[in-house]
Amino acid sequence: MNGQTGIVLSLGVVSICSIGFVLVLPALAGAAVRGNRSGVVRRATLLAVLAAVALAVSATLGASVGAYSIFA
Repeated sequence: MNGQTGIVLSLGVVSICSIGFVLVLPALAGAAVRGNRSGVVRRATLLAVLAAVALAVSATLGASVGAYSIFA
């Protein structure tokens, strides 16, 4: 896999995590309003995992030399 492919895949993973975050957040609020503690814990855990994956991929992408030369 060349550098540009890795960068595009990394951006795709970050985008998917962001979309997942947006989709799960209203469900988390709904579970909290209904008082469903187990639902809140499950959804909060999912949000934490999505955020961790997005941050890890973003940090890897930021440390990539190819990311700085792709737009040059």
